[in-house]
Amino acid sequence: MTGFNIVPSSSAVFKLDLRPFSGTEDGGAARLSLVTRIPEAGLLNGISRLSVRDTSSLLLADSVNGTVLKLNVYTGKYKIALEDPTLTITKEGIPIGVNGIVTHKDTLFFTNTNQGLFAKVPISLSTGLAIGPVDIIINGTLVANDDFVLSKDGRRAWIANNGQNTITEVDVRQRTSRTWANSTLLRDISAVAFSHRSSGRDTLYLSGSAAVNNTISGALLEVELE
Repeated sequence: MTGFNIVPSSSAVFKLDLRPFSGTEDGGAARLSLVTRIPEAGLLNGISRLSVRDTSSLLLADSVNGTVLKLNVYTGKYKIALEDPTLTITKEGIPIGVNGIVTHKDTLFFTNTNQGLFAKVPISLSTGLAIGPVDIIINGTLVANDDFVLSKDGRRAWIANNGQNTITEVDVRQRTSRTWANSTLLRDISAVAFSHRSSGRDTLYLSGSAAVNNTISGALLEVELE
């Protein structure tokens, strides 16, 4: 991958209301509506709530411009909340800077695909602005690191490595990483979600594309955590 053909001024945020949807043929249809257009954005990618108590604010990663935006989903107003060299594209290779973003308490965790890093920064839960320096947890050794999730206590992260057939597990406190899963089914995973089941089993749900019987198709995968 050497570049993107991005249509200028085409970035926007939409809302998908699933409340009418029942998942059956005779059920209601989900409702799609425009929240706002963000014409100056380069490539909107990762998304996260600002905090669990805030129902109006989202943080949006702009992977081309190397910034994180704060968006009010009710008014459609937005502004740049975070700018830092660790969010930007700094070298040849995959032209995607900040990618996945996840908030945990008063900390924003993020991946940067171009720089191969995983980092965190303390933020204000009212403004989304940084209130301290960026702390790099894994520096430059990740390959095609995309979206990720955190454990409930924020001590572990699981990162999807797009096109690498792998998931990387990070010990946040120890600042170490390891290949946690390796399978051709994980070929082009690009999004990860975490679920805690009533049975006590924690599960990752991954989406992207997968190679099945020599055919590349869209995929939704379930992986139980140890």
